[in-house]
Amino acid sequence: MKKSSLMGASVVAAALLAAAPVVAPVASLATPATQVVKADTQSNRASAIGRIKDLKSTRDLTTADQSELTDFKLAFANLVPALAGESFYGNDVTKPNGKRNPYLISGTDVSANADISGLKYFTDGTKNSFDTADVAGEANRLHYTITFKYSNAIGQTEYSIVSRGDAQRACRDMTNNGGTITMTTTFDDGYGKTLDSFDSQVTYKVDNSAAAYVHYTNELNASVNDSADQYGLINSFANAGGSIIDKKGNDLLQTAVNKGAVSVGKIRSSNINGANKLIDGNFTDEGTYYQHIVINLDALNLQGGTLAAYNRGDVTVNGEVPSSTNVDANAYFAKSAGSVDGISYNANSLILKRVVNVGPANVVAKDEKVSGIVTVHTSDITTAPLYDEAGKVIVDRSLINNSRWTTDTKRTVLASGKVFYRVSTHEYVSADQVTFEPTDSSADVVKGDVVVTPLPSIKIIQASYAGSLTDLWNKSDDNKSMTRSADRHLAGGTLWRTDKTATVNGVTYYRVSTNEWLPAKYIVQ
Repeated sequence: MKKSSLMGASVVAAALLAAAPVVAPVASLATPATQVVKADTQSNRASAIGRIKDLKSTRDLTTADQSELTDFKLAFANLVPALAGESFYGNDVTKPNGKRNPYLISGTDVSANADISGLKYFTDGTKNSFDTADVAGEANRLHYTITFKYSNAIGQTEYSIVSRGDAQRACRDMTNNGGTITMTTTFDDGYGKTLDSFDSQVTYKVDNSAAAYVHYTNELNASVNDSADQYGLINSFANAGGSIIDKKGNDLLQTAVNKGAVSVGKIRSSNINGANKLIDGNFTDEGTYYQHIVINLDALNLQGGTLAAYNRGDVTVNGEVPSSTNVDANAYFAKSAGSVDGISYNANSLILKRVVNVGPANVVAKDEKVSGIVTVHTSDITTAPLYDEAGKVIVDRSLINNSRWTTDTKRTVLASGKVFYRVSTHEYVSADQVTFEPTDSSADVVKGDVVVTPLPSIKIIQASYAGSLTDLWNKSDDNKSMTRSADRHLAGGTLWRTDKTATVNGVTYYRVSTNEWLPAKYIVQ
């Protein structure tokens, strides 16, 4: 029995081994055949989707007549509930709920279906043609959904359109304010995986000047000793975040400024007639200060006129229609002419109130612009110390006696009343240790015949004394003047090669570079 069993097992094994070579080639041949069919399916699907994507369009109804706009509004109101959020297959001629396949892969012309006739505004054509039976067959198996979205012309409103009411609102917003309705078709594999999508759009534009949306900051902050003059400049409105935009997002502020339509009133310490607590243009006391800004809207040529734009809600300030009755409001629309803070304004102007809250001083000094030269006049064995912006001495920095320095700022430290002159970006010298010589524009140019004389040999010269700074001069090409350089200087104590002199009106200069000249009086002999 054992022998018989073993023999039976051997026979079975041999049979399996004999069959193996036959089965293996069949499996290997079947695998690539399956891959080829899958590739064809994907290619046909892509071709089918591409043919439908060819229908996408962008329609601009800006120049459409009233009858076409009316037709679009009615058709779109029907189209949205028929398509929005619905799932479609290419071979669905009529869905169970009676809604038509929008892309009509089979079926009659779109015009025969009232509920989706609005599709003609979003597609370039009403039917598709497919080259081969395979592509057409794949088209009939496509699964897709359609969604709608509205965005206005200035990008401040965007919402989905899912109902007839949404569609009617979008059409109203678009025709009143300008905007775009977007229809998005999304293809998927029927199991939630997105394959492709495309957008079709209907756009309507309105007059760029149909509205004036004003934005501004009505409450600012400052400190005692700050300059109040900055608030009196026209550009202070824009600098504090002010703008005027139309429905397309274009900024109309520059147009208003160019036409003289923006005026800025005086800073006052009372909203009515309080005394101005300002000295030399600076805030002197803590508290609340007031100011008015006037914008003449007529200069913007709003559609239908300023009053019509205001009445239809197209004039807003910080998102709200300004009052035309409350003159004390932060934003007041004046329907008749008047005056405020010394500004006379026309009818149809905006009167904007601005508040400046002035807190404690956060600066330690008052600066005054000057133009001149300071010369150190300490004794020969001492130097003049330098100070920082707060008037504190810089222990390792000083200027030697008789050195000359250009200065542009006279600073008074408020706590002590001590006066300084600025001689570098963050360094000051005490006014009681220098003499100040003012300069003016006429002193920066010496006119007259410039006589250039070569020296017999190269000469080495020293520019002034160590620790000083001396301006350089430039000769005009026609040899008729010498001009002081605004930003070129020589450090005192440095040595320079010179090969020429230039003399004008009895003053001699030595050349130290191609066209830079050092006055002889600043050369150490």
